[in-house]
Amino acid sequence: MHLVPASKFCTPCLINKDIIIKFESLQEDQLYLIENAGLQHVIMPEWKNSGKGRNTLELLQKFYSQLTRSQLDGLYEYYKYDFEIFDYNPTPYYNIVKYEEIRESIENIKI
Repeated sequence: MHLVPASKFCTPCLINKDIIIKFESLQEDQLYLIENAGLQHVIMPEWKNSGKGRNTLELLQKFYSQLTRSQLDGLYEYYKYDFEIFDYNPTPYYNIVKYEEIRESIENIKI
């Protein structure tokens, strides 16, 4: 269930929505939602684990740098509709793979 694209799991196209909240920008997005709903005097979110993002970025770099371009193409194709629906950009993921491929090419050059 955790690896199923959101577009297949929750059928987002069947729901009429005004706002999409993403986990990557949850703090900012939820404040926007609370303000737009006029609930700022009722709901006051507390953030107790604010340093988590740096670890997520490090893990992203670590795991995606192990993929080949072909593997990343397959992942992107599998999640393509999620990228489109939720306005994600695949370029940062491809940049990680490209960097690793370039690094490996340089390391394989024998002088």
